[in-house]
Amino acid sequence: MWYRWRGGEAIWVVLSAANAPLPPAALHAAAACLHTSHDYYRFKELFGEYRGASAALDVIALNAAWVARADADLVNYFNAIEKH
Repeated sequence: MWYRWRGGEAIWVVLSAANAPLPPAALHAAAACLHTSHDYYRFKELFGEYRGASAALDVIALNAAWVARADADLVNYFNAIEKH
């Protein structure tokens, strides 16, 4: 969909380049930019054992729920505007 965020792939490029275990703050910052269920499971597979990973996974899960809701709300909003 054209209105989805496009930052997820850039985050994966950065994360894949990281050599050492990432600190919790870095995991959280990366998670804040991810928003799909695929991102959640990929992140869990790669970083699930790291300290701070569970909090970062919570952020991705919340983002996924929020984006789906926001998409629906935006569609409803623009459909309502077109009717008036």
